[in-house]
Amino acid sequence: MPVDFDALVLKPCEDTFSRPITVTPLMSQPGQPSYAARGIYTKKPVDVATEGGAVFSDHQPTLGIRYSEFQVKPLARDLVAIPAYLQWPVIGNFEIITIDDDSEGHGRCWLRRLLPTAPQIFSSLRLATGSPGIDTPQLTQLHELTVSPELASGSPALDTPVMS
Repeated sequence: MPVDFDALVLKPCEDTFSRPITVTPLMSQPGQPSYAARGIYTKKPVDVATEGGAVFSDHQPTLGIRYSEFQVKPLARDLVAIPAYLQWPVIGNFEIITIDDDSEGHGRCWLRRLLPTAPQIFSSLRLATGSPGIDTPQLTQLHELTVSPELASGSPALDTPVMS
């Protein structure tokens, strides 16, 4: 007698442990808008032995998904945002590196954290501090930089270290 693993095991796990996510389908559905989904976020421990015999410990973020909840399965290079949910904090924005299928309707997405760009960092600081003095840099500020004639000419004297 066959067992419906998706209905008997995966669905109750998702109902209990999943959190909302937003998927931006860059590779699985190019040109389509982002969509809401859910998944189980975990961090797998990773230990790497160095040449000196020390052990470097880190973690690899993963996201478990139930394929029956997706019209089109996510692919590597799709983006995933994991926002705050209930008592859980914002986890962040990620790129899917690869997906391991378990052949029973579940996939484990191995994730790479995406770092915010400079304007996002400045906006976050402004929001966090409430300071009107912290502002996103403007391109006009970059035009104020000047280069001395010696640097512009590539003077060889500037390429050699000077001892004082």
